[in-house]
Amino acid sequence: RQYGLGGPSFANLERNITRDFSLVKEDLSDGGVSPEADLLLIVAPRQMDEKSVFAVDQFLMRGGTVIIATSPYTVERHQGELNLRDWDSGLQGWLAHHGIQIDQQLVLDQRSSSLPAPVRRGSGDYQFNDIRIVDYPFFINVRRDNIARHVVGGSLPQVTIAWASPLQVKRHDNRRVSKLLWSSKRSWLSDGADIMPRLDGDGEPVPITPANNTALDSYDLGVAVQGRFESQFTEVPQVAGRPDTPGHEFKGLLRRSPESARIVLFSSNDFLSDQVLAAQVRASGTQYLGPLELIGNTLDWALQEELLLDIRSRGHFNRTLPPMERQGQILLELFNYGAALAWLLLLAGFHLLRSRLRRRRYARELGL
Repeated sequence: RQYGLGGPSFANLERNITRDFSLVKEDLSDGGVSPEADLLLIVAPRQMDEKSVFAVDQFLMRGGTVIIATSPYTVERHQGELNLRDWDSGLQGWLAHHGIQIDQQLVLDQRSSSLPAPVRRGSGDYQFNDIRIVDYPFFINVRRDNIARHVVGGSLPQVTIAWASPLQVKRHDNRRVSKLLWSSKRSWLSDGADIMPRLDGDGEPVPITPANNTALDSYDLGVAVQGRFESQFTEVPQVAGRPDTPGHEFKGLLRRSPESARIVLFSSNDFLSDQVLAAQVRASGTQYLGPLELIGNTLDWALQEELLLDIRSRGHFNRTLPPMERQGQILLELFNYGAALAWLLLLAGFHLLRSRLRRRRYARELGL
């Protein structure tokens, strides 16, 4: 496995959740969610049918919290290249009904994280694929100043959102909209499917930068919407496997939610995947659990376990330092070398003094 970039899998996410919560994989195709469920977490959904969407809708109408990580795209690795794939969640219409739109674009940010990416280089008539650690604007480095002072953010200093799309939410009188994550003001949008880094003639990565006439702006990547929602459905969908059976009016059909209902949306299919987390570990050389901590905070908040947020946020992953100028890096490096040398000299002087004092004591005791 070459750094594992491919279709999303979420074993790390499952293990992280089961440390603090009881996790049950729900089959939504029967049109319902277990009444014992406290919240519904949907990650990278694909082609959800009408019955499944109905199950999500009715769970929200019961006043539940629905947490979704989805985008119109996902990324897979094929023959040494990163390929952008269309990804139909089946939830677009339902989200649009509630005033939430995910645009068919990707956000790039000049404040980005690194990626051990396959890059293509040419040599004569031949093309080769190498693995290089490159700054990758599709890996948005969302730092503390772009994370809301919301309990979901907790004490997160940084989180990387991979291959994300911009969000738009229509304001509603009966709902409260909270921005959770957004890109920096040095961001731009891409409609193209080419997400592969390139090398120049000298074999160096070519920076991915916006075109000269491209407008830079900040884009929402995560939102929470709470309040009263109106159901998208007026009747129960047809029974699965019996297309000849029309949908019928169900006496228990909920048409409006209480004030406690919430939708939390993160606009990426891949940022929680094992592949992206492994790529971040490879690029940084340290354990990286930022997206998992973000979801853990979201679950704590949704279950009113906000007291756990401070515990969860105690040094779970690498703390990203602010960028430094080259001159500052050199001065800091020289200071470290000087401090280490001074400490060694101090230890040597202490050892020499101690040896002399010991010899004098022995000489006195022996009467020499």
